[in-house]
Amino acid sequence: MLNLLKKILVPTTLAVTALGFGGLSSLANTIAIAPAQSQQAIGQSGGTQQTPDCGAIAATPNHVITVTEQINSMHLRVEADGGQPTLLVIGPSANERMCASGTPEMPGLWLPGEYQVFVGDRAGESHNYTLYLDQ
Repeated sequence: MLNLLKKILVPTTLAVTALGFGGLSSLANTIAIAPAQSQQAIGQSGGTQQTPDCGAIAATPNHVITVTEQINSMHLRVEADGGQPTLLVIGPSANERMCASGTPEMPGLWLPGEYQVFVGDRAGESHNYTLYLDQ
């Protein structure tokens, strides 16, 4: 399986990097979109690291979101093909950690900085997911 490093850029507002599974490839796909548009990324939930509140997650983030300017309203949510998906976001500082399950989503104010995004599974399973980012 070919692993890809994908960058999604929203001019002067947001950059999203989707990390491939098993490491990064030298291939990159950059897409520019205008502010106030939606973006999607796909991946595989779960992993080998067990958390106390977000179930099993990957050892490395599934996605990294870099916010370059304050975003007053951004909605991050995940939908999976099965299982019990969770959404764990660490950032913008290392001691800021948010976990959402049930309906895994995180709406609201996003401050400038880097956010590590993990898509986990409470049951420790692995399923295809789609991550939605709406401004």
